[in-house]
Amino acid sequence: GLSEKNTAAPPPSQAVVDETFIAQCPMVMFANQIFIGASRCGNALGDWADPVTARTVLRWQSNGRGGLKFGVDSLITGNGSVTFATFTESFSIDQYIFELKNCLGVKQFKVEEAIIKVNQMAEKASSTMVDHDLSNTATAIFYQYTIKNPNGTIVAKTDLFRMGWDAVNITKYRGDIPTGE
Repeated sequence: GLSEKNTAAPPPSQAVVDETFIAQCPMVMFANQIFIGASRCGNALGDWADPVTARTVLRWQSNGRGGLKFGVDSLITGNGSVTFATFTESFSIDQYIFELKNCLGVKQFKVEEAIIKVNQMAEKASSTMVDHDLSNTATAIFYQYTIKNPNGTIVAKTDLFRMGWDAVNITKYRGDIPTGE
């Protein structure tokens, strides 16, 4: 029943509740750069590795339905066997939208993919804003990913990167404003 007495301690903050909930999942830590490698030699697992130490931070594999499973290694059950997160496509008629769910199956982020086609662009050009060799042009495809909290606020965004490039920059956002990080 209800009591007139105050609680002995104040209720926990939302941040404490969130941290306690997330603490049930594996923690993945890495520095400012990560090397993402594809599966190879009959092994279904790709990996995320620290480029300085070559330590595998995380492993990934296709779920067979256009999504990915991210896992961490376990001495008991093997490489990539402990689920860290899943990345699955959400149905949409006019957008490419993905959901990242944590190890408990709770949506942590929404990822929106933008695909931009430029009809005429030099082979190695990164922008139409900078002069480039127009004697050898072709269609260019660029991608950009926007990562959002479940409430819709932007967390991070990639730069526009051209199909086939081997590096992508990700910028952290606070609200709709880039932090420069």
